[in-house]
Amino acid sequence: MLLGAAALLAMVPLMSVPALAEEPGAAYAASSAPAVSNSDGMDFTPTANYWNYYDESGARKQFSPDDVGWNIYARDWKWYGKAEGDIQPNTLEILNSFDLYTTDNYAIKLPAGSTVIFHADVLLESKVNCIYSDGSITLKGVSENNDRHTLTFGSAGISSGLDVTVENLNLRTDPKSVDESHKYAIEAKKNLRLQDCYFYAGDEWKGKNVVMCSTYNISRGVSIDIPGSYFASISGYGNYIANIADVSNVTYGGGNSEIKIGESYENKTSYLRPADESARMELVTNAFWTVPIAAAPIMLGNGKPAAYITSAIPNNPLAPFPKPRATLLLPFLGT
Repeated sequence: MLLGAAALLAMVPLMSVPALAEEPGAAYAASSAPAVSNSDGMDFTPTANYWNYYDESGARKQFSPDDVGWNIYARDWKWYGKAEGDIQPNTLEILNSFDLYTTDNYAIKLPAGSTVIFHADVLLESKVNCIYSDGSITLKGVSENNDRHTLTFGSAGISSGLDVTVENLNLRTDPKSVDESHKYAIEAKKNLRLQDCYFYAGDEWKGKNVVMCSTYNISRGVSIDIPGSYFASISGYGNYIANIADVSNVTYGGGNSEIKIGESYENKTSYLRPADESARMELVTNAFWTVPIAAAPIMLGNGKPAAYITSAIPNNPLAPFPKPRATLLLPFLGT
C-alpha cells in the first residue's frame, strides 16, 4: 500500500517507513501431523522422558530428567540449565540450522520462564505443539547484517500458559492443512508481545484464530501478513499497537473501525479481523519511536536560538523509557 503525501509529511522526520515485508526464504508446506519422524521431541522439563540427541562429536546421547539442571552441549544446540556468562538458566540456544519432524506431542517443550535464542533457522513439526511451555516463553533472534533468522512451524503452533515474547525473528506457518484439533498458530494465555519481527501465516489459516491471547502488544518494527482470519484477544484493555506505517484490510471493534496509517492504538482494540474475508490482512508498525519530546535550543552568540535538538520517546507510555534513538537538528525560523 502506498502512503499518501499527507501521511508521509505527518510522520517525517522521526519515523522510518518500511515496506510490507517479503516472505523469508523459500515456500514451505507441512502436514498437520508428520507421517515420518526424524527425531525425538526435545523435552527440557523436569518430568521429561528419556530422549535421544547427538552431541558435538556426532555421538548419540540420551537426555534425562537429571540433565535439566545442567548445561548440555549438542551438535546443533546448547541447553543452559545453569547460568553461564550473560545467559540465564532455562535457555535453549540454537547454534545451527536443523529440521525437526516428530510424531511426539511436542517438538520443543520448555520449563516456565524459558528463552530460545536463534543463531540459525529452524523448522519444527509435531503433533500437539511445536513449542510449548506451561509458563512464559521468549523467542529471540540473533542476526548479522540485519538478516533475521526464521522459525518455521506447522499447524501444531506455539503455545504458552502465560506470555509469549518474540524479538528480532521471522515466524512462518504455512501448513498444507489445519485440522480441528489445531485452533491457533500462536496461543498465549496472558500477553503476546511482538517486536522487530515478521509473522507470516499461510492461506490454510483463513477463517481461524491465527492468534489467541488475553492481551497483545504489537510493538515497533513488526510486519504481520496473515489470511482473512482473527488476531484475537480476550481483553480489549491492555492491548497496544505501535504507530502504523502501512496497513491493508485490518479492522477492529466488530469490523466497524479500520486501523489507519499514522495512528497508534492503546486500550482501543480487542480482536483484529478483516474487512474482506477473502483478502489477506497486512499490518506494519514503524521501526522507530515517533513521539517527540521538548526540544533543547542551540544558542548563538547573540542569545538567539539557531536550532533545536530533539529526540524521541516510546509512543507507548507503558513502555520503559529508553535511551534516545535518534537526534535531529531543526532550523529555528523565528526572529
